[in-house]
Amino acid sequence: QSGATIAWNILAGIFHPDTDLLFNFTTQGVPYLLLETICIAFLGTIVGAIISIPLDFLSASNLTPKPVAFLGRIIIIAIRTVPAFVYGSCLSGSPPRRLCGPFDHVPVFGWHGKQNVYRAIEDLDVRVLESLDAAGCTTWQKIRYGILPQLMPNFASTAIYRFDINLRDATVL
Repeated sequence: QSGATIAWNILAGIFHPDTDLLFNFTTQGVPYLLLETICIAFLGTIVGAIISIPLDFLSASNLTPKPVAFLGRIIIIAIRTVPAFVYGSCLSGSPPRRLCGPFDHVPVFGWHGKQNVYRAIEDLDVRVLESLDAAGCTTWQKIRYGILPQLMPNFASTAIYRFDINLRDATVL
């Protein structure tokens, strides 16, 4: 077919959509496929965000020695250099093709680090931690009441923004 014929067929499909497909509630219909796309983006974002937490803490130079923090940042940079579509095309040959989408978005943890989540860790208010230490709190209590409340706004906003990007990528995939 010529390019003009293909373009004409695309325009005809836009102006005269197949309503059988739009209102088909089976696994081949548009509503199911839309829900599947949202689930792919959501799962990829959640798994990637969870994986990013240890890498972000390893990349913070105030918590780890400088060479370890440097190595963590190199890992973040290396992961970010490969586009999500390359991960998707590598995983599309795997037998459970439905898992290709969520695992395609797992490298989100490289993006979380790039969004300076590790810098938020470096900028923690140590006075809060010192006061919790003076009160006799355990390490887990210091993390729960001193570190997490300071990090959650930055981490949540980064995760929500990345979900938006993953939704777009899942649609394209």
